[in-house]
Amino acid sequence: MMGAVFPRPADPAFVRELFAAFRGLVRAGKDGPHADGVGLVAAPRGRLEHLLRSPRPADEAASGFDVAVAGFAAERPTGAMLAHLRAASAGNVRLENTHPFVTNGWAFCHNGTVYGDLAPPAGYACAGDTDSERFFLHLLARLRTGESPEHAIEHGVRDFVVGRTYSSTTLLMTDGRSLYAYRDATKEPEYYTLFTARGPRGATFVTQEPLPGLVDLREVPNKGLVIVAPDGSVRVREA
Repeated sequence: MMGAVFPRPADPAFVRELFAAFRGLVRAGKDGPHADGVGLVAAPRGRLEHLLRSPRPADEAASGFDVAVAGFAAERPTGAMLAHLRAASAGNVRLENTHPFVTNGWAFCHNGTVYGDLAPPAGYACAGDTDSERFFLHLLARLRTGESPEHAIEHGVRDFVVGRTYSSTTLLMTDGRSLYAYRDATKEPEYYTLFTARGPRGATFVTQEPLPGLVDLREVPNKGLVIVAPDGSVRVREA
């Protein structure tokens, strides 16, 4: 998965090259394939929306990946975006289970599995049957009470996994302006990685795997929270 904040209009050629490398992770990514769906969320008109959401692999033409990326790049995007390649662990391979999820002005994607009987919070309904969507809704419920995103993520993650077994709650989340990332793995820390990195024109990225064209790569510590502001500046808080 990959998130970014573009404080200035992005270079279209760079965006196309970056996403071509990202698409390559479908087969070449760690512990792949990651061929159970692909999604791209951004806010080109000031509101988060799916520019692409497909249960097909990103390297198949039927997914629409190349068309969506070409359109995204041509718009010289600004603001935040999320992209995700799914390797299904919980929930069937179908559109409703494809990350990122978008609800109430927030977008979210997650790598890992939280096991057990996971009900959505009161007042929320799930479109699919993944642990990830339920995880997202629990964080949204905290945001609705007025908690800051940082507090909602740090405390919401801990509350969500109490009494449950999980592999990882590593996540990316955005309101279309800022980007939040959290790394938490109970096993396979070499797989559930996160890195911050820089791109052209002040862009800042958070990715699970290094990608060509990104520089100043820095690994996020386990239980580290990353906040990328709209201007591309980065803060990392460690638990």
